[in-house]
Amino acid sequence: MAIYLAKQIFSNELWTANLRDAECKQLLLQTLEWYKKMSHGEDYETWHAGRFI
Repeated sequence: MAIYLAKQIFSNELWTANLRDAECKQLLLQTLEWYKKMSHGEDYETWHAGRFI
């Protein structure tokens, strides 16, 4: 997804690139939340938008 995002920026498709950037960040946040819950247990609270990560 990151390579596709770079191609869109290079092609000057900035609106689409902005949407892809948001998707990348959401996937990264989800992955970090899963990692923290895996490391500290299922009850570990990451809170809203990963504030406690």
